[in-house]
Amino acid sequence: LLVCPRSSVVLRFSIISGAGQENLLRHTHIFTSILHTHTHTHTQELPHPSPSTSLANIIIDITDQLLPAGQQNLLAIQLHNTSYTSSDTTLRPQVLGRTLTADSIDRADPDGVWTFWFDPDEHDLDAKTIFPGTPYEIQIPAITPGNETDGINDALVVIDAMVSHPSTAEFICVKLVNKFVSDGISLDTYHDRSAPGWLLALVDDAIAAWNSTSPAGNIKTVMTSILDPQQKKSGFWLEGAHLSKIKDPVEFVNSSFRALGADIASTNLPDRPESMGMLLFERDDPDGFSELGIAWSDTLGLLERLKHAQGLASNSSRSRGDWDINSFLGQHTILTPEDLIDHLDEQVFNNSLGPVRRSVMLEYANTNDAGDPSPFSNLSSSQQANRLRDLAALILSTPEFQFQ
Repeated sequence: LLVCPRSSVVLRFSIISGAGQENLLRHTHIFTSILHTHTHTHTQELPHPSPSTSLANIIIDITDQLLPAGQQNLLAIQLHNTSYTSSDTTLRPQVLGRTLTADSIDRADPDGVWTFWFDPDEHDLDAKTIFPGTPYEIQIPAITPGNETDGINDALVVIDAMVSHPSTAEFICVKLVNKFVSDGISLDTYHDRSAPGWLLALVDDAIAAWNSTSPAGNIKTVMTSILDPQQKKSGFWLEGAHLSKIKDPVEFVNSSFRALGADIASTNLPDRPESMGMLLFERDDPDGFSELGIAWSDTLGLLERLKHAQGLASNSSRSRGDWDINSFLGQHTILTPEDLIDHLDEQVFNNSLGPVRRSVMLEYANTNDAGDPSPFSNLSSSQQANRLRDLAALILSTPEFQFQ
């Protein structure tokens, strides 16, 4: 189901069938209905595909069927299979084009400011009970006739009640610790106290910081408690928190560009995190992408990370980047593999690369593609540049670079 304004008038439906389901598209019809007082139905049969076809795009223009701005259009999409073998299906509807109508909200003053809007006619004026049957129950009295605009205070009371509710502090503080420190705690393990002690203490301190301000919930105060930038005694600084957060695909791509000082060379850069499993703006649940490393550590995702690192270092179009290695080497006075390792160790790894890892990198920089000894100092200048490209790709492919 899609809810869309009238200005969104062209829809595209991608129907993807699994392997061996070539009959799916042959026996599929698409029905779209605009659900309001007078239901309109658009039926479109897919073209007869070749046996290898597994993707079809159906474009439907429903401009004249949508209700005007201020009214809701609910689109119902039905996919019917006439073959009992065609059950492996994914339907991905999305807005493809937008045509602004005269009554579209998008035609408002381009210099205008979006702001909160309260409509007394749409507000429930009756008495309300928030969090009934709990110690946090709140009674909101009814609005008397003639004072309908006072209904806006109901929303403010509810917001204050939510901020003051202990579940809100717990939920947000655990989320912040997951984001910046560790995946090793959840609401369940916080409640049953089975999470590691240092993480329990970190969340306890964050919740205390949440409740220490008036009004409660000052995020700066909470983050100061978690990060403890002055005394550096919070769990954030413990050895157990070091390299405990895996970068999500966007963080990995961004950090690879920053590490090499590379430029973006294509508007298709979002393809890179999408190839690693992070489809931007297409998450079904409105709760954000996972902060848990296990969500991004599958074999395909890690393989795509390695391919991206290799492509960026070699200036492959696949990476969507442009790395001027000569400028990079000159800017940072890098002449040897040792120089490159030292530079990236300081700038990216905070001088945490151990002797074993550095030894492996140096050995790689002094061997050829066949694995035979090939001292870096014996190479021509162009060969040295290519060898340093390969070394940079290796460094961006290490387990250490996968972590925040």
